[in-house]
Amino acid sequence: MDIFAHGIYNIALQKTLRKDKQKWKKILEAFWWGIMPDLLAFGAPLLVAIFLGSLDHHALVNGTDLSALVYPFTHSLVIFGAVFLILSLLLKKWYLPMLGWGFHILMDIPFHTPNFFPTPFLFPVSSYTLPFGIYWGTPAVWIGLWAIVIIWLLILIYRSKYYEQN
Repeated sequence: MDIFAHGIYNIALQKTLRKDKQKWKKILEAFWWGIMPDLLAFGAPLLVAIFLGSLDHHALVNGTDLSALVYPFTHSLVIFGAVFLILSLLLKKWYLPMLGWGFHILMDIPFHTPNFFPTPFLFPVSSYTLPFGIYWGTPAVWIGLWAIVIIWLLILIYRSKYYEQN
């Protein structure tokens, strides 16, 4: 999925899980956790490439060595689960905004192909990735994923307005 869709999906997830009115800070926090895996895997290498003056389209499309190094860590359910549990133990409560990281990985698993950043969701336990996938950039898939989240958000808005009136 595109990075912004991941952020919007986590906002919808957080609004579904939390019935209270959320402040902008919480909404931005949800957005951050939704985009964080891709931002760390691809944003840092982009900044390094810009800084070094070696910005080339091929490297950005296919990833850089740094992306290949970071991507398994940011796209692993094993690492997400460990960090989520440790943080929850430290905070003595579930840190719900971080679920966007796990949700990001779950959404990437079927929507990345073996040829374009397959999701190493079991890293470092296993290097297994799905031997199939539907590329998220396919127009029908991309439009469908955005349509789902827009409908989801509209339902949440409708429900909140309905409950405010009653």
